Amino acid sequence: MPASTLHLTFETLADDDAERVAELGRALREAVLSADVESADFAESPAPPNTRSGIELDWTTLLVAVVSSGALTAAVTAVQAWVMRNQGRGVKLKLGGDELELTGLSRDQQDKAIKAWLDRQRGFNLP
Repeated sequence: MPASTLHLTFETLADDDAERVAELGRALREAVLSADVESADFAESPAPPNTRSGIELDWTTLLVAVVSSGALTAAVTAVQAWVMRNQGRGVKLKLGGDELELTGLSRDQQDKAIKAWLDRQRGFNLP
């Protein structure tokens, strides 16, 4: 069964250096991989001129392959837990053309927003 791609992008803070951003990105990826997803890879972009590699990882953006609504729910639950552990940061989730932003919301508000968003995904954006 082909997978749908869930895009996750987390916010950085003004005082985050590159090492901290990479650390947060790896922690988010680890959390998402603990859910029942096919894969979770960092987005890539062309590297700046005069660098050794032709590709640069975007530590703030994950492309997550999900093959079922159960996997999607588990991934979103993992993202919510990551957001709660990293107060002050938000995450945007995008599947197809539908976006959910978990930024500046209480736990109750997050729960309601997540439920509504997941309800919209059932059967529309999943294979």
